[in-house]
Amino acid sequence: EKGRVISVKGVPEGCDREKIIAAIGAFFDVEADQVNDKLMAYVDYSRGQSDAAIRFKEANDKIQDFAAKLADGTVKIDDAAVTSAAILEGDEEEKYYKDFIDFKNMH
Repeated sequence: EKGRVISVKGVPEGCDREKIIAAIGAFFDVEADQVNDKLMAYVDYSRGQSDAAIRFKEANDKIQDFAAKLADGTVKIDDAAVTSAAILEGDEEEKYYKDFIDFKNMH
């Protein structure tokens, strides 16, 4: 299913997966500890990286809205705006899933 992965660039320094999850929870009005269970959202991010990906199990209209609000700075991560945020499409989306599957197969 297309349109389920948001690429986030320019994640604030000192960020961690929990801070990204908190931003998702606040936007979707879900407790942070329920983001994975209720939204089926997974944050692909490791401390120190400048980029992240947010993968949702199912596509929905609010994902596009969330990406747009992250991109324009309305939604912040750890009180800071990110450089850019967009839903992956086409080759970029295919590459993300290929890398993800390769990573899973290695572990």
